[in-house]
Amino acid sequence: MSQLQPDGFEWFLPEQIKMIAEGGFDGVDLVYGDFDFAEIRPLLNKYRLESTVTVFPESIEALQPVIEIAQSLGVRHLNIIGKFYLFSVNEDAKYIRGWMALCNEAGLAVTIETHRDCIIADMHYALQLMEQVPEMHLCIDLSHFVVGRKFSWPITAQVKSQI
Repeated sequence: MSQLQPDGFEWFLPEQIKMIAEGGFDGVDLVYGDFDFAEIRPLLNKYRLESTVTVFPESIEALQPVIEIAQSLGVRHLNIIGKFYLFSVNEDAKYIRGWMALCNEAGLAVTIETHRDCIIADMHYALQLMEQVPEMHLCIDLSHFVVGRKFSWPITAQVKSQI
């Protein structure tokens, strides 16, 4: 709901939430740092919208303040996009397990999202991480995989099976 107007005009948060609710949606995804918690909570309650929070942590510890806000919002789940590259499945798996442990302790469901320029930008790397951390739940944006590693046309049976 941001950067949609060609004239650069941005809708205010109350307008955005009202339009989302009137559009028939059940909830919103909030990017941590892009919203005012005190302003968003009454709006979500008013329109009976569920929410998730997406965060781009650069460490395991950076997730803690987000967990506290997510708990107070009563989010459906926390969506994590690791904002770094270690290029080591074993090292990246440690971060993912650390985030999952923090969320589990807090009673929050968690997904790890695929995203360009982040920890899981490539489908083949994602598959390796899935082998290391089979309990990980993914939020998959296939467009980022296409950006990260070109798919040939027509899509091969091997790529279809990996997807």
